[in-house]
Amino acid sequence: MQEHILSHQSNYNISGILYALGGTFLFSLKPIVIKLAYESGAGELEAITLLALRMLFAFPFYFLIAWFLLANRKQKNKNATEKTFSVSLMFGILVTGFLGYYLAAYLDIWGLQYISAQLERMTLFIYPTIVAVLGFVFFKQRITQNIIIAMLLTYLGIAVMYYQESAFIGEHTAKGMMLVGFSAISFALYMVLSKNYIQRIGSRLFTSLAMLSSSLFIFIHFMMTGTLSDLSLSIELYLIIAIAAIPCTVIPSFMISEAIARIGPAKTSVANSSGPMITLIVAVSILGEPFSLIYILGMGLIMWGVYLLSKRGRIPSR
Repeated sequence: MQEHILSHQSNYNISGILYALGGTFLFSLKPIVIKLAYESGAGELEAITLLALRMLFAFPFYFLIAWFLLANRKQKNKNATEKTFSVSLMFGILVTGFLGYYLAAYLDIWGLQYISAQLERMTLFIYPTIVAVLGFVFFKQRITQNIIIAMLLTYLGIAVMYYQESAFIGEHTAKGMMLVGFSAISFALYMVLSKNYIQRIGSRLFTSLAMLSSSLFIFIHFMMTGTLSDLSLSIELYLIIAIAAIPCTVIPSFMISEAIARIGPAKTSVANSSGPMITLIVAVSILGEPFSLIYILGMGLIMWGVYLLSKRGRIPSR
């Protein structure tokens, strides 16, 4: 009996690791697919149009999953939904959805117009250092010497990669870095604020509702700045955006949630650390992005810093 329990636990852990690795791999392909969409759009595709189409493809999946989870919750306890979903909770989900899946996503996609997928991924990868700072500001969490060293390493790595990329790409690198940097800040705020809501309703339901709330802001933004004719694109471009929406967004978001449920956030974050290297390899081989040993140096510094933070248990999984 004990052997059976241990075997089951072992299989459960292995499947959790596979979910984490698979989700990380698919998430790492997202900037590659976005860059391909920009190339296919011949410079005429706007960031908000791309984001609106991406959410149009993803919306039905998140809606159905949220509906299923809410129905299941209500079936278990007829009064659970009424008791759990207060006005303050729904407002909190709207705010976190705005920060994490509208503002952060929009700034990230906009920034990808100006910088490589490699630099974008590494800039986003520093968000745990921002979470540490926000934890100090909002929750009075102590900033240790280890955290300071980790932050110095990550920002030095970013500076190295920025220096190299500006030599390769030129004047728009600073703008792209700034946009993606603000995206990382927005996502870090989302991670800090969402923790309480995830504990109250679960990660999968929260992710679905936050994605649905972000869709509201995305569609409002598009209606205020674009027209329906902007959505008239080639079949090739629709296919690329559908890939960005479903295999690179919907599927990995729930794979990572399941990984956290099975093996915890700490082990999941270790798997997430392979993401930048995956993006680098695919970006160089498929997009033909510039590559040098200086990129490896910068990436190494950033990953070293983030690893130091992960040892302190401060990295929430993305």
